[in-house]
Amino acid sequence: MPSLQSIMSPGFATRRAIVKSSHFFYNLCNILIVLNALAFGLLTDASVAAHIGAELNAFCDLSIIIFIIELLVRLSIEKKRFFIGKNKYWNWFDTIIIILSSAAQIGTFSSFRVFRIFRVFRQLNILRVVRSADKLKLIVEAIFNAIPGMMWTTILFIIIMYTYALLGSTFFGEAFPDWFGNVWRSMYSLFQIMTLESWSMGIARPVMETYSHAWIYFVSYVLIASYIILNIVVALVVSSLQEVTARSEELARGRVSKDQLKEEMEKLHKQMEVVDSLLKKMKD
Repeated sequence: MPSLQSIMSPGFATRRAIVKSSHFFYNLCNILIVLNALAFGLLTDASVAAHIGAELNAFCDLSIIIFIIELLVRLSIEKKRFFIGKNKYWNWFDTIIIILSSAAQIGTFSSFRVFRIFRVFRQLNILRVVRSADKLKLIVEAIFNAIPGMMWTTILFIIIMYTYALLGSTFFGEAFPDWFGNVWRSMYSLFQIMTLESWSMGIARPVMETYSHAWIYFVSYVLIASYIILNIVVALVVSSLQEVTARSEELARGRVSKDQLKEEMEKLHKQMEVVDSLLKKMKD
């Protein structure tokens, strides 16, 4: 929490003005990121590229310059906190994307094939919009927090799939070598079945014409892989999202209390100035 002296110092209002200006510039750059992504989309259309391709490329190149300026402004304001603060991962991501994007624009380097490939990374700038939307940031953070649990779920799923692949190769491998010829082909077929892509008419029913009881194998696998495992993953993400949301709301309440304190101290400071001026007049 800021000290009373720092809040009432004359430079406090100046610092607030700087922060507000940086927020405006930050939002302006987010709009520019979206426009930049739309420009890249238009460049994929040959007819549009033939008419205004040069203008769109010029706009994309100008955007890179503005993004570099934005990065430098944020670095000057946040200093060390830019790389070690609470938003360090997003800041590192921004820095890497901007460096890769600008590498293709640096004079002689742009003639090298590897640096021309970096131009593709400019399209990843659209991902930077995620950091400006609090709800999207919560979802992304929740997904990352759920990864450890999803890893164990994935291990469980691989064990189940491998078991079913062994059974499939044993029971159906001789009659259907393309689908169940070995354990690896069986696992690929089971992965297709898990996605429910043509699993019934494409795989299950042809096998059932030869092995009438094969429906037990396929139905049990679909129930486990496509419903139980999937619901476990969804539950992990939902639980993680609830935890992240609760933590974010708690931090937001803390920020609101700090902002209220600052506003009250500013009002008190103004009142003290008025009282001080009145006392001076009375003495005179």
